[in-house]
Amino acid sequence: MPLTSTALSRVLPGLALALLPALGLAQTTYAPAAVTGYNADVIANGVGAVTASTTASVDRGIPIVQWCFADSSFVNPAGRRPARALPTGGLIRSISTPGLTFQLASSSQPNSLRIDGAGAGTLALLTPQATPTIKVLATEGNGSGGADKSFIIRFTDGTAQVIGGVVVPDWYSNTGATPALHVGSRVNRGTSPNYTIENNGTHPTLFEVTLTIDPANVRKLVQSITVDKTLTDPVLNIMGLSFAQVCSAPPQPTITQAPAGTLTSSTSTGNQWYYNGLPIAGATGSTYVVTSAAQNGSYTVVVTTAPGCSSPASAPQQVVLTATAAAQLSAVELTPNPAHGSCRLRVPAIGGAAAVQLQLLNALGQPVLTRTLPATGTTTELDVRGLAAGLYLVQLHAGAASTSRRLLVE
Repeated sequence: MPLTSTALSRVLPGLALALLPALGLAQTTYAPAAVTGYNADVIANGVGAVTASTTASVDRGIPIVQWCFADSSFVNPAGRRPARALPTGGLIRSISTPGLTFQLASSSQPNSLRIDGAGAGTLALLTPQATPTIKVLATEGNGSGGADKSFIIRFTDGTAQVIGGVVVPDWYSNTGATPALHVGSRVNRGTSPNYTIENNGTHPTLFEVTLTIDPANVRKLVQSITVDKTLTDPVLNIMGLSFAQVCSAPPQPTITQAPAGTLTSSTSTGNQWYYNGLPIAGATGSTYVVTSAAQNGSYTVVVTTAPGCSSPASAPQQVVLTATAAAQLSAVELTPNPAHGSCRLRVPAIGGAAAVQLQLLNALGQPVLTRTLPATGTTTELDVRGLAAGLYLVQLHAGAASTSRRLLVE
């Protein structure tokens, strides 16, 4: 049954159909957006009291208890670290949404758009960009205040979209939004004392809040996002934005093979070659050359144009190379050895050779037995009953290729 616009909107809420390729091969990833507008440093870092590396707490608290986040570099005056903390590099990978990341601002500068009481604040994008979905990294202190927040998304063409009734849960809550990261600890910048570490193991939590852009606006460049908060409690903290990056999957590539073992992708860039279903390390060029029969098998290629935007794998291309005559000759078998009366010589098929010449040489290098064998593969019996005991050399020649084996006659 064909997909209707209603069905598509259920699968990809808010995504304009104009952005979907004809076959519905859209893939969505997220990229953190660089912004200005943070007004508070709520992440303790380095060695020392919390007040030395922060300007505000996440919650309002009271003079003796005011809680902040800490990153993994924080060491309090007692020499203790949080059991778990924010990463020092600030990159957060969502525990709920695959492919979603947020980038915190530095722990040494304002890193939260903090709104204490009723009020508003704005984050401006350094590079305006279009998107169907914005993910907001946020949390609240002093209890959840309900759906009192409105986000005003302003575009570079002067228009705006308002998303109201947004809920951001308290950082010790499990309901109301999707968790992005369970931080697991917090540190006190209050006076009782101002370096206490509270290890919870799960909370406090940072949440991901979804803002869906109207279909009519998905091609517009987002310039800034203003959040308007109407209630006094709780204290809102916005700590990151991530924008959905929607791309159309590249078409399925094809592989040509000419000459044998030389594989060429139909796409000049973004290739990754696979051998029997596994990626080949470093094989990212438009051409891949199979150099030996030991690498015979099934080869495919996948084309990637951006993170998360990959083509279907190409149809498999089978590579069947013939081993060289020298390599084939190296597989000869001579049994038993030492020999008593006779031994068997097994010679595999030798590609490209008309025949295999056999010589058995004594210790003086004199031939004591000469024979011509078929190059199609054979097992022949060597009669050594008339030979003196000692060490002999079996030599085989197939065109320019040759090999030898020692034979002990007893």
